[in-house]
Amino acid sequence: MLQCFRAHLSPADLQDSIGKLAKAMDGFYKNYDPNVDEQIFAVLMPLYMANCPKYFPLFYQNMYQQNGYDFDKWADNIYHVSLIARPNKFKKFVASVSAADSVKILSDPSWQLYSAINTVRLSKTIPVINEYRERIRHYNRLFMNAQMIKDKHKDFYPDANQTLRLTYGKVQGIDPEGPAGYSFQTTLNEAITKDNPSVDEYKMPEQLKELYKTKNYGRWNVNGTVPIAFTASNHTSGGNSGSPVLNAHGELIGTNFDRVYEGTMSDLYYDPKVCRNITLDIRYTLFIIDKFGKAGWLLDEMNFSNATTSKVRKVKMISKDSTVTKVPMPEVGKDKSGSKKAPEKNNTTTANAATKPNSNK
Repeated sequence: MLQCFRAHLSPADLQDSIGKLAKAMDGFYKNYDPNVDEQIFAVLMPLYMANCPKYFPLFYQNMYQQNGYDFDKWADNIYHVSLIARPNKFKKFVASVSAADSVKILSDPSWQLYSAINTVRLSKTIPVINEYRERIRHYNRLFMNAQMIKDKHKDFYPDANQTLRLTYGKVQGIDPEGPAGYSFQTTLNEAITKDNPSVDEYKMPEQLKELYKTKNYGRWNVNGTVPIAFTASNHTSGGNSGSPVLNAHGELIGTNFDRVYEGTMSDLYYDPKVCRNITLDIRYTLFIIDKFGKAGWLLDEMNFSNATTSKVRKVKMISKDSTVTKVPMPEVGKDKSGSKKAPEKNNTTTANAATKPNSNK
């Protein structure tokens, strides 16, 4: 926000820019409780002062003194005065913001807390961390070299930074708890049943609901719905989101974006029984471009295989860094994963996993 004040914007542009930044704070305030935060401050600040005296900002020491050496009083003064700590105060401030209000931000207790600790971080903490990283980089090379000398016949997993990685697997569901396995696929029909306007992750646009109601799917119609996502047994990890997924013919069939909840430990241990990556089906992407976005003219620049609008054959998948996967993909509507087609209840669970953002990313 201070950058907006310093940019010498017109009153209208300032109001617009600050308003947009304030809107982005809604997600923060949704899960923020200032009363809990105040109690945590009063408990942790004494520990910080006692255990890290060299890194305790001078500003903090002054504030502690000014509040009668009482952490509870200090916390009370911060959380009941600060514009930022109280959503109602913050929204009121934003509603009538002007160029002169930058002073209010600079004098806000929350800003002063942040500014003081950030100064310490930049001057004392970051240099130490950077020095450590330089030393550990050298020692890591020596450690790897020692391992390679000791285990000459061992295949070491390559460093994938800035390289192309291929990973292979099969399109299949998951049977995490026994008899009621999850299907490998989710569809628009299942996503619609999850519609919940009060939860951002499940809030369906009205236009999309209208397309569903009228079944206006165009050539992306598969058995009366549109495939949204599918799971496969590819070993992906954090950072693989956005990777292309190819079939055995080199045709793009989707975009890797998530992992099932049961398999999020795959960064450390890959278990083919429960580890499944989740891919956005390319047919849903094209449906959104064509019908929802009304940008069908973009498709004129693309080449499509016969499999795109009917069934997808064998699959080779790619994940980012970039990872690729080889997958025999069953015909749409048929689960050849080895687990049973899930009942409606479990299909919904799959839809939840496939449409919910991955918190690990």
